[in-house]
Amino acid sequence: MTITLRPYQQAAVTALEQWDYAADGNPLLVVPTGGGKSLIQAAYIAANPEARVLCVTHVKELVAQNHGAYLQICPDQSHDKSVGIYSAGLRRRDTDSHVLFAGLQSVHRHPEKFGWFDIVIVDEVHRVPKKGAGMYLSLFEALRKTNPELRIVGMTATPFRTDSGSLTVGEDRMFHGTAYECDMTSLIEQGYLSDVHCRGTASAIDTKGVHVRAREFVAEELERRAMVDGLVEKSCVELVKRAEDRRSWLLFCTGISHAGSVAKELREVHGITCGEVYGHTPIDERDEVIRAYKAGEIRALVNCSVLTTGFDAPQTDVIALLRPTMSPVLYCQMVGRGLRLAPGKTDALVLDFGGNVMRHGPINDVRLSQDAREQAATKSAPVKECPECHSFMPSAVMMCTACGHKWPLKMPSHDEMPADGVLVIRNKCGDATGVERWLVNSVHYSYHAARKLGNRPTLRVSYLCAAGRRANQFICFEHPKGTYPRLKAEHWWGSAVGDDVAVPWSVGEAARLLTGDIAVKTAAEITVDTRGPWPDVKRVTMRSLEAATP
Repeated sequence: MTITLRPYQQAAVTALEQWDYAADGNPLLVVPTGGGKSLIQAAYIAANPEARVLCVTHVKELVAQNHGAYLQICPDQSHDKSVGIYSAGLRRRDTDSHVLFAGLQSVHRHPEKFGWFDIVIVDEVHRVPKKGAGMYLSLFEALRKTNPELRIVGMTATPFRTDSGSLTVGEDRMFHGTAYECDMTSLIEQGYLSDVHCRGTASAIDTKGVHVRAREFVAEELERRAMVDGLVEKSCVELVKRAEDRRSWLLFCTGISHAGSVAKELREVHGITCGEVYGHTPIDERDEVIRAYKAGEIRALVNCSVLTTGFDAPQTDVIALLRPTMSPVLYCQMVGRGLRLAPGKTDALVLDFGGNVMRHGPINDVRLSQDAREQAATKSAPVKECPECHSFMPSAVMMCTACGHKWPLKMPSHDEMPADGVLVIRNKCGDATGVERWLVNSVHYSYHAARKLGNRPTLRVSYLCAAGRRANQFICFEHPKGTYPRLKAEHWWGSAVGDDVAVPWSVGEAARLLTGDIAVKTAAEITVDTRGPWPDVKRVTMRSLEAATP
């Protein structure tokens, strides 16, 4: 069967190829959980048949998944020794394959066995530290001794680390830019990912006074806090009530004792079939429990940070966050398990027993600028929780749209500003703080000369909006074919003009056409990030074709 890539997957492959031709350094690819990184990786490898490629990740499930995706793209190589696996967990030790899928713990011990690689692709690359020791960094250092020009391509759904922030920022960064990034909200709206809704809970875990070590709650203290005052029993009652009409529940707990208590309560008191998976669970037993969950033979699956990556169960329609976390990466990974599509699944429900949404914000726009404890206590929290039904509402809303609860009117002090709110996905029920949607009154196009010597001119697209607000976009037509700025210009031209008029190669020609007689779509609304020194246009919603504004 021939695999047809989705439009954004093909765009991601093209962007990586163009990076190879036009840019120096290592590129990063950002694709939400469930967006098909494995297929993008496979198509990118297939587009580079001359390059010897190592695809490395940290769990055997992802090794097998990535290998399988490659054989879907290149089925003629299914019995070809040029494609191999090096993984103790998968019981294969290929070393000479032209394309090699490997487990990190297996391959890093003896890098001298493998020889020259042109490209190393790292899945779940947010696990790679920027500096210091570690298996990934020692592997890269060893491979560079054979090939000093080794290119490292990173793929992840979370392009940041809790300890060091963005993967593309800083002098010690490994990745020198983002070749392509898929927007989670757009993929949901286009039907490629499942919608996600989040609710707070009445039986939330109180983290006040729990100590923090290495940027995470101390595990022993957190587990004790999750099991006091009948909290296990209360949380299970609430979970069963809220998820009674849903079929597959994935539960993340604070520790083994907590998880065991939750599983026992669900089975013995509520009659819910429930499996358990922990780090020490034997491989065969773990595989059988997961198989039963995917097959629908058990309804709930309890774990402790085991099923955060490399776990693919698309039918999961309930994510119970029965653990608070200080890690935005872990938070995103847990919620991300509910993003995949499945027959009969309309959306996923996230029940947040740990205050994680309030602590970190939406999973496609998590907050990294402050310590999470400060974020949780900030006066300008992006959401508030209804005390009656525990729905999350934008902070500025005065009446809960779910149950009708009314908040008392409070006059802000001189240093408080009203904030738009978010739920677990930004722009689903309000925008992130500092991200606004402006109605557009008119659009104007003009030639914008480069300020620095040697830079190319751009087309300035000025959006004149309601309340006298203005935002600009700068479109780069005069960059070489195949470069990222030129590709963005071609994409913008297609959305505004369509395919009937060829994309111009000069700013002057673009301005002449846009202000002439051709039919142009103009903007109805723009999504703007106002947190920087000037409004940054993130998204444009177009009207139908009409005459351009001169």
